[in-house]
Amino acid sequence: MSGLLNKIFLLSCAFVLLLGVIAIQGLGWSNHSADGSRKNIGQQVADARIGEVKGVNVKAAAPEQDFLNLFFNQHFLNIQDSIIASRKSVSTPQAEVLYKAALAPPQQVQVRDLKTGRVVVITWERFATDASITIRVLRSETAGIEGKKIAEVAGTSLGYYDFDVKTGGTYYYTLLCLGGDDQSETVGPYQIGPLLDLASPHPPTFVQTQVKPEGIDIVWNDPSDPDLKFINIYRSTLPGKLGQNIAQVFPGKQQFFDTKVSAQVSYYYLLTSQDEAGNESPFQLVSGAQPLGNPNPFTPSF
Repeated sequence: MSGLLNKIFLLSCAFVLLLGVIAIQGLGWSNHSADGSRKNIGQQVADARIGEVKGVNVKAAAPEQDFLNLFFNQHFLNIQDSIIASRKSVSTPQAEVLYKAALAPPQQVQVRDLKTGRVVVITWERFATDASITIRVLRSETAGIEGKKIAEVAGTSLGYYDFDVKTGGTYYYTLLCLGGDDQSETVGPYQIGPLLDLASPHPPTFVQTQVKPEGIDIVWNDPSDPDLKFINIYRSTLPGKLGQNIAQVFPGKQQFFDTKVSAQVSYYYLLTSQDEAGNESPFQLVSGAQPLGNPNPFTPSF
């Protein structure tokens, strides 16, 4: 603000000085018109001759005009110097940049179907020695659609098991690394599917039979397979034979009462598990049930 006031003050002084010079010039012209005219004519002739020698036309400047030009030139040079000095005082600081290598994505990624219909295995080459580096796993069920995050595991691990899948499903996996504020580019998508289920479920356990007057009662424990559909019950009158499928019991019931039996006949039962894909557990022979009626005819029954 003080600099602007100084400039205004200088310009005002220059203007007043200019008016004074003009007034003085007017007085000098009126007092010395004759001598001035002769001197100006002689000066013009001399200047014209000098101009002819140099090949240019030279016009003599009044001393007052030279003084004003010098004053204004010096004033504006001072203003220009102050502007340059102010610009030099505002300089761009030197920027320090620490170069860091880009974070590498997971390498040698493999996605496998274990043919159980219940899990997808994702593996990669272990490369991270720092536990702060993690691997993010994204999954989509539609090609070309960005996947959603399903897991974030340590970069020192060797893989990830995705159990949230279904038989017949198709999935697309992409992976990337994260480390602090850095993240790598994504790799993938890796397509897997339709998922197959070729694995047999576990068979029922703790199978027991009990002969009752109305029939034969069979109980068991269901296997823990998540895709268990039902328990098959086979019955035969010959040992070691599969026999006929007489019932399919849904999971959770774990009991079947066979009333379609005859007296004095031995029965052999086989129980198997069957999953949603139609896979059936290996056959397991169940002990034969005793025939109905009195097991010892020589011992009276009451």
